[in-house]
Amino acid sequence: MLLQFTITDPTERLNTIYGVQLPSDWAADDSIKYGKQGLIVRHDQCGKRQAMVRRMLGAADALTIDKRWFKSTAFKVCQCIVPINGYRVCSDNIWYEVTMKDGSLMHCAAICEGWQSKGGDIREGIILLTTAANVLLAPLYNKMPVLLHQRELDSWLRGERPILQELNRIASPYPSELMQVNKGIMQQ
Repeated sequence: MLLQFTITDPTERLNTIYGVQLPSDWAADDSIKYGKQGLIVRHDQCGKRQAMVRRMLGAADALTIDKRWFKSTAFKVCQCIVPINGYRVCSDNIWYEVTMKDGSLMHCAAICEGWQSKGGDIREGIILLTTAANVLLAPLYNKMPVLLHQRELDSWLRGERPILQELNRIASPYPSELMQVNKGIMQQ
């Protein structure tokens, strides 16, 4: 399966929704892929929301993450959100675009990792969390991003519960009646 994420909202709307100042090195893009830069929202050390650009490293099934996963990945881990307008999935050589029916943003749950490179530099990237696909998306692929409802954003960013408990809580497939799929879009 191939995934591409889209974020084309104007800066002002993102600033309003998340209450952050977007970084100057961010530009809306309609084709964010794994290995490329994406916008994230997370809390800084003082607990204030901040937006930054980080490389999308890959994805992990939220229900298979355990304590060993954290020990084997990075020295620094925090919860974050990847805001997107939608995403594209390729199934049987046909591209489909998945969006919210009301046009609102999708708030993808993710984990921001920090590690030290061989040269000694501190690097950060994000792991997008996935879960089982809902009934709308299951015919295309068996996984989908873990999507948060607007009311869950603060709880996820603050890490109010232990992360493994939180992952079990949020890993349910997002309600299919709130989403839509457009078939046969062109790949960009």
